[in-house]
Amino acid sequence: MTDAPGDDRKDPPAEPATDGHRIELRYESRMSEHLRLVAWAGRRSDLAFGIGVAGIIAGVVALAVGDRVTFWFPMLLGLSFVTGVFGVPFVWFAIRRQQGLIGARIEDDIDGSGIHERTPLVDARITWDLYREVVEARDVIYLVSATGVGFLPKRAFTRDQLDAFRALVATKGLVRRPRILRRIAVTVVVVAVLAAIAVVPILLNRSLAGSSAEVTLVPEVAGDTVAVSATTDLPDGTLVVLEVYHVDEYGRSISAGSPVDAELNPWVEYEYVQVVRGAFGAEFDIGHWPAGRGRAVAFVSMYLQPTQVTDRFGIEGEKLKGPNVSRDPDGGLQLEFDQDFSVP
Repeated sequence: MTDAPGDDRKDPPAEPATDGHRIELRYESRMSEHLRLVAWAGRRSDLAFGIGVAGIIAGVVALAVGDRVTFWFPMLLGLSFVTGVFGVPFVWFAIRRQQGLIGARIEDDIDGSGIHERTPLVDARITWDLYREVVEARDVIYLVSATGVGFLPKRAFTRDQLDAFRALVATKGLVRRPRILRRIAVTVVVVAVLAAIAVVPILLNRSLAGSSAEVTLVPEVAGDTVAVSATTDLPDGTLVVLEVYHVDEYGRSISAGSPVDAELNPWVEYEYVQVVRGAFGAEFDIGHWPAGRGRAVAFVSMYLQPTQVTDRFGIEGEKLKGPNVSRDPDGGLQLEFDQDFSVP
């Protein structure tokens, strides 16, 4: 940051205080001090600090996931807000357009009632009760009010004047209070908000997303019976309609006018079973079946299901998803799994 013309001029020695209650400062304004004021005020803003922390976190996350291209933008933006330099270029441009501001003669008379400042553009008195706090930095003293921040360059003070000013500020109760706890609180809030922004959509998607289940059917033929066993991740207590049918004979019977309903078709056998500890099964008599192809099918509709099932899949199966979803005869959705087997 380069000082504007006038920065290299030597100010005349500050006049000593005329008495123990008055401090007179005489100096010329410098561009560098105005820009430091902008940066300091930016750093002091909790909103700017919060935006900066969010940007830095976003940059770190982008870097962590390997996105080295977009990493720089949020990181640099965040650092510019945290350090306060975000607004510096804009103010520098505005000051350059305002002729006579840099290098202007400034007179500040400070006493127990306030500060009387005179410049070529301003003649104002500000009482101490309008200030919220006074902050001493390395080269500048910042004066914080409800409407903005002003400054006094420490180069304008003699050592005695600076000691007298510090004592005056202390008597007015304007010594800066530590802000570290406030910064920690803002950081915690920003992290919490970002975490919520990241987690809430995931939870929402999960709550709105469909749900499915896995069922593995294992039919085993032994003589005149077929035993169908199954493993599943369905909740215990799930009601399952487990049936077996002769694929070829069932198809012929339907073509001949036999009922489709499993209760009435002679080539279909079924039972209602429940899931217990991730498994279910049943045995069926197929002694009257000719050789051919059989099929075991497990249906899980939402009719008469316990709460743990309807909570997962919906009252009418509206949360069901995946390739094993079919239309329930009663109008809702159901899960359907099948496995073919040979009939000797």
